[in-house]
Amino acid sequence: MQGGVTPKCTKGHPRDADGRRRRCSSRCLRYYAFVEAPPAPDGRRRRQSLGGHPTRKAAEQALREELARRDQGITVAPGRTTLSAFAARWLAHVGMTRDEGTAVEYGRYLHNHVLPVLGGLQLRELQPLHLSDLYARLLQGGRLDGRPGGLSARTVRNVHKTLHRMLHQAVRWRLLAVNPAADLELPPVVEPQMVTLDHGQARQLLEVAAGPGRAGWWPPLLLLAVATGARRGELLALRWSDLDLDAGTVRIGRSLRRGQAGLRYKPPKTAAGTRTVGLGPQAVAALRRLRVEQAERRLAYGAAYRTDEDLVVCKAD
Repeated sequence: MQGGVTPKCTKGHPRDADGRRRRCSSRCLRYYAFVEAPPAPDGRRRRQSLGGHPTRKAAEQALREELARRDQGITVAPGRTTLSAFAARWLAHVGMTRDEGTAVEYGRYLHNHVLPVLGGLQLRELQPLHLSDLYARLLQGGRLDGRPGGLSARTVRNVHKTLHRMLHQAVRWRLLAVNPAADLELPPVVEPQMVTLDHGQARQLLEVAAGPGRAGWWPPLLLLAVATGARRGELLALRWSDLDLDAGTVRIGRSLRRGQAGLRYKPPKTAAGTRTVGLGPQAVAALRRLRVEQAERRLAYGAAYRTDEDLVVCKAD
């Protein structure tokens, strides 16, 4: 890989017959480093500029650093790539390789907390100190709801995880030699104490849910939530084929999620997300009654009743 440094006049002074510029001094010259780029499709020679510098020494230093990066295999110079531009490219990549909800979450952290502060910075100028200062700023006053105060330590850690993954991809794409987000000290997270319902509270919740004026899909949803501890999306995705009322079990293996394209069913992210949970006798009895009620509604609605999804928790039709 070859390169060089060339001076340019910032005042537009004309050249003499021997090629030298008239009246040029150190005050009107700027030195531009460049590397030779692969030839154009038509075979013409191409150069890739590394930007202008006030002195030849500074331009030569920039050239040496760029050639050293390329010796390490970093073949795409990110000098003109801002953090915002790279984030857009990375989020498009995440949208093709990860779950849609994950991509949306990453985008929210970046657009809400990172890019308004660091988005205009060139990718290769990003340093660990920039990120440490950002995290301190978010902890002190990073709320977006207009209220005073900062973000929680857990949210700041989530911002860091997003940045770490994004910059790790920059290293994989050979845009950076090292990840600036590696080895940073993060604020400690105090794990909140888990709050659960006791038997009396759970019974009261189910009684209120099944009370007057609360018919429909709320009672079975809360019944299954209390009986299984599953997430809302997992409960809304349950089909009758997932239940074995004779054995008193329910198999949880998918989730209903809302994305940019609307509601859709998704498998769990890990194998541990697919599991079989036992049901108590009261839950089994309530589910048997629910199945009879749905069968009666199916007869009442006739052809208008949707049978394709066979959902446990659903509307009247």
